[in-house]
This record gives sequence, structure tokens and C-alpha cells, in this order.
Amino acid sequence: MLFSRKSYSKIYTDSKILTWDANRFLQSVSKIINDLIYNVKRFGEPWTSILNEVILPFEV
Repeated sequence: MLFSRKSYSKIYTDSKILTWDANRFLQSVSKIINDLIYNVKRFGEPWTSILNEVILPFEV
């Protein structure tokens, strides 16, 4: 067997931690964007024109 059971479980754990970190990061980014959108809706104009110029790398 190429991997021993111990090293396999370490790889599995590392990938779990990595995906957890990535999920946390994405959640915090989407929270920031949601807060921004909330403020735009609340305060209206000056923010809207600024946001229209900002291109997000993903859909909100």
C-alpha cells in the first residue's frame, strides 16, 4: 500500500481544514458584499453609481 493509514488520514484532515477555511473565507466575503448592498439600498444614490463601476469576479 502506497499510503499508510496514518498519512492518508492526515491528508484527509488537511483537505477538510482547507475546505473549511475556504468556506469561511467565502462566507465572510459574501457577508461584506451583502452589507454593501444593504447600505446601497438604504442610502441610495451616491453608492449606486460607485457600485455600478465595480466589477465583481462572481455573481451576488
